[in-house]
Amino acid sequence: MAESVKTMLTTTITLADQVAGKAGSTKCLPEFFELRSRVKDLAAALRLAAGADLYERPAERIIPCAMDALALTGRCFQGQCSRLRRFLAFSFSPVPTARRTLKALDDALADVVWLLRISSPHADMLGLPNLLRGDPKLFLVWDHIARVRHGSPAVRADSASVLASLARDSPRFAELIVEEDGVRPLVNLIKAGNDGGKEAAATALGLLGCDEESVDGLLRADVCFVCAAALKEPSMSVQAAVAEAIALLAHHNHRLQDSFAQTDALHLLLSHLDDSSRTSNGPSGDQPEAKARMKAMAAKAVWKLARGHVAVCQSITESGALLCFARFLDRGGVGSELRFYSAMTIMEITRAAELNLALRQSAFKPAAKAAVTDQILRIVREDDDPLLLPCITSIGCLSRTFMASQTTRVIGLLVELLDNREPSVTGEAILALTKFVCSQNHLHVSHGRAIIDVGGVQHLVLLVYFGDKQLKTEALILLCCIALNVPNPEKEELAQAGVLAVLLWASKQVHFVLDDRVEALLTNAVATLLNC
Repeated sequence: MAESVKTMLTTTITLADQVAGKAGSTKCLPEFFELRSRVKDLAAALRLAAGADLYERPAERIIPCAMDALALTGRCFQGQCSRLRRFLAFSFSPVPTARRTLKALDDALADVVWLLRISSPHADMLGLPNLLRGDPKLFLVWDHIARVRHGSPAVRADSASVLASLARDSPRFAELIVEEDGVRPLVNLIKAGNDGGKEAAATALGLLGCDEESVDGLLRADVCFVCAAALKEPSMSVQAAVAEAIALLAHHNHRLQDSFAQTDALHLLLSHLDDSSRTSNGPSGDQPEAKARMKAMAAKAVWKLARGHVAVCQSITESGALLCFARFLDRGGVGSELRFYSAMTIMEITRAAELNLALRQSAFKPAAKAAVTDQILRIVREDDDPLLLPCITSIGCLSRTFMASQTTRVIGLLVELLDNREPSVTGEAILALTKFVCSQNHLHVSHGRAIIDVGGVQHLVLLVYFGDKQLKTEALILLCCIALNVPNPEKEELAQAGVLAVLLWASKQVHFVLDDRVEALLTNAVATLLNC
């Protein structure tokens, strides 16, 4: 029990003894005898609380209310005991009636008894304490946290599931669970519960990192290290729940992502994806389904850990897991979730490699690059939704790794997507092509020529004229890059294909001119084509 709660209990018990003692030593009115009896009952309940392992959050609210009730009682005796009056330091407000005081004592006693019950093992549904008549949400959180702390294995698992449902339904419930000290009981359940309890606790914890204060609470409870350790559990359902929790927590907050990176969570997750590196004791009857979910959630967690984290991406590639994710992109024997999360993981690694030369050189050596690019190009060629968008992004991020001999095949696939019915696909294809022809790409000249050769310019002209607002801008930027970065013969071809006309038209459109990315680029591209 926290020292602050112990101090409050000591002070309140002392006050109860003072009030009861002075009431018995004075000539009280008849109705005050009942008050004295209630004070003694409250003092006895408080002494029981002092020796119990109290749930501190309700204790911090219930004990001050008991102190207020005792102070109210003392005011009824203040005219008969000046010494007691000095101890309580009362105000000059009217003396309360005995009936009102008795009601306050009854409520305080009932709440202290409720506190004792909620702080001890119990299986029955507790009633709403007087303190929370107007706040049933808080009661619900208190009750189920208490059950996770002290209930039987089945009760703990059920209440952890309820807390998970509450957190999923409302961010406010998630905040309350953290504020009311629900993290540590859930962490303890992961450590020492049955499989159902561990699974439910992991699910609940994964939903709690919704704000910075909650993240602080999770980190103080060592949630990242506990979840990493739980990945060693033999139960695949527990592994899956823990992996999903890691994915959710890493997604919500970079501090949690960094904390997980300091554990062996990544190594364990990757080992779960490699059938040759692990054995499992899950029940044989449902093992295929449980195994599929476990692998999907492990891939999801790896994706979220890799998101924007170069060190994690480096660790993944050094482990050889990049080839594993490339194999998962194949439809044969792999679930749709695992394929999608594998594509997203590859996308995150290529994003990191695009900005980090060392990672790009180490991760995408010829054999690894060939395995990855063959799969993502196949997905683009087959228009395999929902893997299409991350694979297009990956192609763009790898643009600086493609040789001139590969240009026609890769750029031809991207150009075909420029008339796709989905604006998101067209937009992603434009962004990828822009990375091929930007000046930072050392093969930008040959890449620009390839776009012209496969008819990409005509698509872009139409998009600048008739595409939606965002596509217009991105298509215009790509056209400007092509115009600036190809030799003069191709520039003349661009002018004849209507590129100069569309650039001149765009230079008169306010929404283009006011875009900081477009203004200088458009001016230079127009000047280049006029002077060719």
